[in-house]
Amino acid sequence: MKKLLKIAAILLVAASCTKKDNFVEPVPDEIGVAEANQELMIPESMWDNFLSAEEAKKVENKETTFEFSLAPINVHLKEKNEGILKKPNYIIRLTRGGGYVDLAEYLTGTDGTFFMSLRSPEITEEAKAMKVFFVSRAKKRRLGDEVVGAGCRSYFEITSKYNTEMLDKGIEVNTKNLRHASVLGGTFLVKYTVGKKIFVSQVTFTDSKFPEAQCPPPGDKPEKTSGSTDADASTTDTH
Repeated sequence: MKKLLKIAAILLVAASCTKKDNFVEPVPDEIGVAEANQELMIPESMWDNFLSAEEAKKVENKETTFEFSLAPINVHLKEKNEGILKKPNYIIRLTRGGGYVDLAEYLTGTDGTFFMSLRSPEITEEAKAMKVFFVSRAKKRRLGDEVVGAGCRSYFEITSKYNTEMLDKGIEVNTKNLRHASVLGGTFLVKYTVGKKIFVSQVTFTDSKFPEAQCPPPGDKPEKTSGSTDADASTTDTH
């Protein structure tokens, strides 16, 4: 069963408004602009972990009420092996609330490795209780003796991975046998708190050239959802 966290806001989604620019010499390329309402779809079991223990206690004791707000987020793609990306590196600037990234628009189809990281451009030192989650939308599939993809609707808290890897070079992703579609296929949710405001953004990765690796749309009948911890997430294949 899913719990919809409805955020009453109008935002520009990345599917319709995306800026692509080079790390060294940013040259924004306007793709288009459209307005849309967006709902964050959070598995009920994740909602129990979405707030920090301190925040949850304050809500339970009716000490305070938090206001949810949408935050922008940037996606950084940088190739490790030359020729993997159509340009050596990108900053994809998503507007408030985040949006969608079709990796087929950035990958050349060559086997090799690239780095992916996320940045919250408006985050300040006042931000507290940051949490990062990954909701998989990639089917499990077997490649030789190993299984890639976390399965439909399973999720992981990856806060420690975000702090140690994504804020550094980024997580390392390999395109051989289309592993990237299984590793990144899903939605990253980033949450942090400033005062009584909880800021949320999300990025959903797909690869339109490999739809068979992806799970059915969220509106379809969901599979059983099971939560995991950072320790579990650290075992997820990213190569």
